[in-house]
Amino acid sequence: DLEAAGGVHGLDEEHEDIRGFVTPLDAALAAVASGEANNAPLLVSLLWLALNRDRLAAEWGPA
Repeated sequence: DLEAAGGVHGLDEEHEDIRGFVTPLDAALAAVASGEANNAPLLVSLLWLALNRDRLAAEWGPA
């Protein structure tokens, strides 16, 4: 359960402002399609998750 996983993270000395939040996969993929999500590591991670969703659900059970 990742309900409390959000927040602001990062190093103050590097002026990082990394905001984490939990969202359904379909909403995250819609953000990719609309261009709202445009960070390369995020895009690669979501692509991997989308490609492996069925296998992960079969091995670990539905979310």
